Amino acid sequence: WKMSGNAIIDMHVSEMPGGLYKKAHRHSSDAFILLTSGKGYSLTWPEGRYEDRIRVDWQEGTIFVPPIYWYHQHMNPDPRPENSARYLAINAPPIVVSLGLRFNDQIEDDVPAMKQEFEDEVAKIKAEIGME
Repeated sequence: WKMSGNAIIDMHVSEMPGGLYKKAHRHSSDAFILLTSGKGYSLTWPEGRYEDRIRVDWQEGTIFVPPIYWYHQHMNPDPRPENSARYLAINAPPIVVSLGLRFNDQIEDDVPAMKQEFEDEVAKIKAEIGME
């Protein structure tokens, strides 16, 4: 999108099938995440301090803005295939780049505590819906 003053807004759509999650990543504070379908949660934490994580539960219509340079990870614990979660990530890269703030980083290995927490969430939902 081109806005007034030729400011460019960039966006992409991402989808998480039921029972899966995205890898933890961080970037500059230019991303607004709008959930368009599904239910789940995101975890966000400052570098090296996963124990200080904040959980953000979301559903269709939720807007989530991760703090600048904090890692965050989007989770869809409902294992049913029809419960894909979709979100629109909106940012303004030219503004962020001109301020010298553009930055991306991804964690390659899962945080063990996160993986266990997610598996517990999936098991809880399976029990609630009577899924083996």
